[in-house]
Amino acid sequence: DDTLTLVAAWREREAAFPIGDRRPLNGAMQALRARGRPMRFDVLPATAPFLEEAQDLGVRSAVGVPIAVDGRVWG
Repeated sequence: DDTLTLVAAWREREAAFPIGDRRPLNGAMQALRARGRPMRFDVLPATAPFLEEAQDLGVRSAVGVPIAVDGRVWG
């Protein structure tokens, strides 16, 4: 449905990160889904889902991992 759901986050300090929240996919996340393999983002895209929360925490890079079921990207 062209949305992303945050299922995990790691952080060194306490912070409210919206696990379970859904956001629209941006172009980078659509490319990740189409590629079907994990991707590292050394620079967060300006339209990244959860960008505001990531910037508040000082996040500078991220990893996206699609979920595959029976060889097809499911999520």
